[in-house]
Amino acid sequence: RWADKGVVVKQECQWPAERSTITVAHHPSPTTHHPTFAMKLRVPYWATEGFDIRLNGKSVAKAYKPSSYVEIPARQWKATDVVEVVMPFTKHIDFGPDKMETTAAYTKGGKTDYTPMWAGAFMYGPLVMATTGVSNWDEATIDVAPDMSDVTLCGATEGTGADAPLYTLTFGGRTFIPDYAGDKHTTHYFRMTIPADPDALTSHLS
Repeated sequence: RWADKGVVVKQECQWPAERSTITVAHHPSPTTHHPTFAMKLRVPYWATEGFDIRLNGKSVAKAYKPSSYVEIPARQWKATDVVEVVMPFTKHIDFGPDKMETTAAYTKGGKTDYTPMWAGAFMYGPLVMATTGVSNWDEATIDVAPDMSDVTLCGATEGTGADAPLYTLTFGGRTFIPDYAGDKHTTHYFRMTIPADPDALTSHLS
């Protein structure tokens, strides 16, 4: 609700959402005119494929830069105007800031030192993905293809009622679900072998 402009900006979507719509409603009165303002919309860092913003069915830009904003210039907004945000969830890896040098495996023999490796989590758009059945760092040490071709996005189940759509992916014979959806012990960080050219991986380390 934007009192100074006398408008309500309304966004409608499922959650999680790969598509949403935004409309602008104003309070009808003899003194109310169509509100005029610019609208800036965020392009998420992970929105690398298929992202689009459409105003009344027409794209507002030819290309979009992740980690930026797209501005719809100031205009008189009508109740019939519809802004559509399309942001297909894509796969990437979210890495920790530093290499993991050692980790304590508290057994009778004390802690075990591991070779320094990057630790990262599989991401499905904005969703941190996790899996079950990982009990030690050896099982959580994995090799990932530079183009992540060995990570399969499985889409989402159709949510009904209060149930949100559940996105899943598969890797190495394991099924991953969003971390928030886990109801028992899950693992989302893995020690990952990085290729000689780290830029070959879809990440945002830079």
